[in-house]
Order: sequence, then structure tokens, then C-alpha cells
Amino acid sequence: MIQDRMNAFLSAYNSGDMQGAISCLDAKTRNTYQAALNIGNSLIGLTGFSVGIEDLFGLGVGLSGNGDVLKLDDMKISIKSDTKATVTATMQYQDLEKSYSQNVSFTLVKENGDWYICG
Repeated sequence: MIQDRMNAFLSAYNSGDMQGAISCLDAKTRNTYQAALNIGNSLIGLTGFSVGIEDLFGLGVGLSGNGDVLKLDDMKISIKSDTKATVTATMQYQDLEKSYSQNVSFTLVKENGDWYICG
């Protein structure tokens, strides 16, 4: 279930689906991001533009020129308790010119019987 959640997040991010990426986050983080998006969309609306932050996010991913902007290699899952786990991996980021890699760690929490990435 944890690996499925990480794959769902990467798939949503790489396809420019901001709401899909946000749905992979724990409730507290998800609510924080959603509130920020609502404020950002309201501010953009005041400018007279009819584009939303989700559209700009998708456009940014699309402009990268690569469908797989983010990848996680060598994913290792460590279950800390019944409700907490850690995922460590090497994150690869690809833009138009080159790729970057970095060791990363994600904390996941179990909510309502499923795992979510904790912000």
C-alpha cells in the first residue's frame, strides 16, 4: 500500500494532476495545500486572468519536455509503527537540459486504513 501511494503521487505529479498529487497527502497537509490553492486562485482571479494554479502547475510539468519529471529509484520502506512509516529513495528530476538526483526521505502516516504522505 505504501509503494502504491508513492507511485500514485509520482504519476499525478508527472501528469500535471495537482489535485491527484494533493490527494496522496495526509489530511492536515492536504487541507493546508488546498487552503493555499484557494487563496492563490482568488488572487489570480483578481487580476482578471481565468487560469488557475492547477493549470499553471500542469503547464509547468508539460513544459519540462519529459513525461517522467520525477522518479524514485531504490525505494526502501521502513515501518516504524502501525501508523507511521518512512520511505527513503533516490529522487531523479529531469528537465529539458539535464537530470538531477538527490537522496530523499518521506514520512507516511496511516489514516482511515490507508497510507498518506505526511508534509
